[in-house]
Amino acid sequence: MLEQEEKLPHYKELEKEVFEILKDKFHIDKAEKKKLLDEQKELYDKNDQLLKKKRIEFENYKFGKISREDFVEIKNQISELTESNKERIQAIDEEFKQAGSIEGLTDDVVKKYIKRIYISSKGVERIEYA
Repeated sequence: MLEQEEKLPHYKELEKEVFEILKDKFHIDKAEKKKLLDEQKELYDKNDQLLKKKRIEFENYKFGKISREDFVEIKNQISELTESNKERIQAIDEEFKQAGSIEGLTDDVVKKYIKRIYISSKGVERIEYA
C-alpha cells in the first residue's frame, strides 16, 4: 500500500487549505462570540421592555385613556418588533449550533463538518458539508 506522501505528495497543503476553509465558514472566535451573546441579551431585554409597554398600553385602553383602534395599532407594532427580535435571537442560536471553535483539523472536526472533499491537481475543488 502506498504511503500518504506517495499518494498525495502535497497533502499537507491540502490539509491547510481545508482547515482555512472550515475556519472561515464555521469558526467563531471569542470576541465574535461575546458580540453575538451581547446582541442576543440586548434583544431579550428589548422584548421584555416591549412586553411591559404592551401591558401599560392595555391599561391605558382599559381605563379609557386611548381608543381601541390606537391600542390595536400599538399592540400590532409591538408584536411585529417582538417577532423580529425573536427571529434574530433564533438566528444567533443557529449560528452557535453550526459554528464552533476550530483550532485545528482533528478527526472530531472533520466528522462534525465534512461529508466529502473533492480534490484535483489544483487543490480542493469542493467540500460537501455534513
